[in-house]
Amino acid sequence: MEINVYSICHLGKVREKNQDNYYCNGVMPDTENSNFRYGGSLEASEPLLFGVFDGMGGHLHGERASLFAVQTCDALFSKYRGGNPFGIMNEICTTANKMICDEMENVVKGRMGSTASMVLFEQGGMYVCDLGDSPIFLIHGGDIRQISYEHTERHNYEQIFGDNYDKNKKFRLTQHLGIFPNEMVLSPYNKREPFEVGDRFLICSDGVTDMISKQEIAAIISSKKTVDKAAELLLKTALDNGGRDNITIILGEISGDMSEFEDMDPITVENQVSEPVNERNYAPPAPQNVPQNMPQSMPMSAPQPVPRKNAHTPLLIVAVVLVVIAMGITGFVVLKLLSASDSEDDAAAETTISATTAAPTSGTDSQDEKKYNDLVDKAKDAFDKLGEFADEIAE
Repeated sequence: MEINVYSICHLGKVREKNQDNYYCNGVMPDTENSNFRYGGSLEASEPLLFGVFDGMGGHLHGERASLFAVQTCDALFSKYRGGNPFGIMNEICTTANKMICDEMENVVKGRMGSTASMVLFEQGGMYVCDLGDSPIFLIHGGDIRQISYEHTERHNYEQIFGDNYDKNKKFRLTQHLGIFPNEMVLSPYNKREPFEVGDRFLICSDGVTDMISKQEIAAIISSKKTVDKAAELLLKTALDNGGRDNITIILGEISGDMSEFEDMDPITVENQVSEPVNERNYAPPAPQNVPQNMPQSMPMSAPQPVPRKNAHTPLLIVAVVLVVIAMGITGFVVLKLLSASDSEDDAAAETTISATTAAPTSGTDSQDEKKYNDLVDKAKDAFDKLGEFADEIAE
């Protein structure tokens, strides 16, 4: 089996610096060249690793964070001989994360970070690992499918608001390289993905997906164009549509004969699919091991998680409003009833003031009191039911 691959790391049309970086099985972009390309055919008899890293945190900081990530890939993967695909990719994430955190604490005195999206081919298997929102797509028979997990606030919005939210909003990351241990647990997403000869995979930065729709990406990649021409067309389209961010592309195609892998025992991995940690379960305190002059907020930093019970906050507010309205209506009715009762009593007194005899009023008083007590009981029942409804929502 072979992987025909072509990669591009481009500055774009707006940015002054290229904060993207990539690792193409030992090849990394030249830091002095803001528009770097590489292509070739790689034999998959040995493990092959591809990764895209989108830096964040300002011109120099984001560039440095993504560089640390690819340097970690090169240092660790060059010694890897196979057998634990998720283990090596997760080790790359944790090691790069520590390097970036040490740099923030001791050198930069500010925040920086990077996404990490990797694909490893080993013994006929395709293994995915990612942190952040740099997507990985698999294209099969003209259909495109995202096989990476998007670590952003989008999932919180979906759980709270359903489908009623701005899908064009740029969501903050909830996982990335550059998270201090006491901020949040670093939780890379791992999955083994099936594939066939002829399939193509794309790892890219959001400089591609922010400029080109998924449908157009699928049309370009699934065309009869070779991987190098398809990748160049992706770059051109992103630039023609604005090129507002750095653009990084790794496009690969699986070719050759997979029969050599059919008799091989599959790699045993404890967690073939590692679901991402629910970021809302974490309430990270302010980093204690970060210098006091380090800014504590930036667009790429981990957001404050949303507690699960707050997912029903809008409904709870509605319930409280209903209770207040019910109280107001009930009080108004009671006052009107009392006012009407007083008016009737006054009229009755004026009518009978000159009479020599008067009919007993105990029966009328008893009926009015009964109506009042019934109304009060009904109001209490209404409050109790609304209270139960509010409690159910809060739970």
